[in-house]
Amino acid sequence: GNSGDQASNVGGFHGARDLWQQPEVLESALPLLVGRAVQQAACVEAMELKRAPVFTTPDEAWWNALGPMCWNALHTHAGSSYSGVLFLADGGCRDGMSALAGRLVFVPNAPETLSADQRAHVSSDVTCCRPPGLNDTRYLLVDPTPGTCVVFPSFIPHFVL
Repeated sequence: GNSGDQASNVGGFHGARDLWQQPEVLESALPLLVGRAVQQAACVEAMELKRAPVFTTPDEAWWNALGPMCWNALHTHAGSSYSGVLFLADGGCRDGMSALAGRLVFVPNAPETLSADQRAHVSSDVTCCRPPGLNDTRYLLVDPTPGTCVVFPSFIPHFVL
């Protein structure tokens, strides 16, 4: 039983960061699923960067439940290598309630003023890495398909609608 933490959520429920300490979770397939997904992400990243993989293990996790009119604000997970989402429900985006409900949204070129912990990842010396203007923001929407596990670099700004 968690009383819930306040984090990037606006409404909804953000559980305590102790999911990996819960016996019912440790006895499930979830740790293996997430561990393999993180290892796969490390291998893909290493291949793209032409270096050896840096393996890590999931060390912090929580439940996040968002109801109607609730969302997670734009944020990153500073100090972490990878972050992930395991969708348990579709969020209602497919039943016509809202075209965006429940979707994970990546904003890889978010203006650095929206995520101060990203300043180390922005270089103004390289044209492609300059912070974008307001009209240059790009979004990548991920549908909340139940059972889908998405692992991504923690420095990528993201939110959930």
